[in-house]
Amino acid sequence: MRIENFGLPGSGKSTISSAVRSRLADEGLVVPDPPALDALDAANPPGHQRIWREDKERQSFHTANYLKTHSAFHLICNTLYSQKTRNLGLLLSVGADMSRHQMNAARLHSFWVDEGFLHLGAHALMVASSWDVARCALSIEHFMSAIPRPDAVLLVRTSVEVATDGIFRRMSGKSLAQAERRFRKAFGGERGMTERAALIDQMTVYLRSMHIPIIEVQGHTDVDALATKITAEVKRLQEGWPSRPEVKPNSSI
Repeated sequence: MRIENFGLPGSGKSTISSAVRSRLADEGLVVPDPPALDALDAANPPGHQRIWREDKERQSFHTANYLKTHSAFHLICNTLYSQKTRNLGLLLSVGADMSRHQMNAARLHSFWVDEGFLHLGAHALMVASSWDVARCALSIEHFMSAIPRPDAVLLVRTSVEVATDGIFRRMSGKSLAQAERRFRKAFGGERGMTERAALIDQMTVYLRSMHIPIIEVQGHTDVDALATKITAEVKRLQEGWPSRPEVKPNSSI
């Protein structure tokens, strides 16, 4: 089961999912982050083992596997990102991780993506519309119809003010002037955050119409309590999952 985090930047998505991964792992479930998934993938070659040992060869294989199945989606994002190679590289990296997940699904219980297609797509839509959600109304439907669908979504809600505070705390090593420039450039400033919150609401409506399970929580609250709630919900979803593997307690990858 591939679970994508979704919510405002600075809402606490990564902190929460890290706590949940740790809890699930303590119960003997295989729930890797991307580096651990890559290690698992490297240890289980599909063939041509000499080639498979090379990181770049595996990356190329999985990127090609992703593009073969989702070329239309990538074309949309290529247009939205306007040839920004760093952002396109992130998109390809998420696609390659999705391919790794699919290849190793029998060995996994779930795989968490902190910055997945929803996160990258929301950013791309905002930038393409100059941080105006009304201007990307048609693009939202196009994007959501082509997205590589996650199996479930962890939706972390929080106010724009609280998320903004979270962003600035992450930039504590920068001067106030540097942090403010970064906030305006990367997140569109306060207006960009407000518009992104509205976009997340619209994208969530599409997710629900696609019948994708959504685990919704309030960010920047008690992490332990959130982890308990989310862990229980993930395990409930996994109970009926068709590809749920049988793994001995305390197994490691």
